[in-house]
Amino acid sequence: MKGGEILKDAGQEISQAISDINSALGSSSQSFYMNYLKRSVKHLAEAVAILNENQRELNDRIS
Repeated sequence: MKGGEILKDAGQEISQAISDINSALGSSSQSFYMNYLKRSVKHLAEAVAILNENQRELNDRIS
């Protein structure tokens, strides 16, 4: 995966996490609130995983 694609994919995950957080804040139901927050954490974790994989690939190229 190229650098631009990696940043785009990570950015999409972060954008979705922000959207889920905004939905959680607008939710009147505690159940929906928690579900949106759980989804946002999953998206943030995926973004971190994408960036970590990219870092490993860069480190391998340098070594």
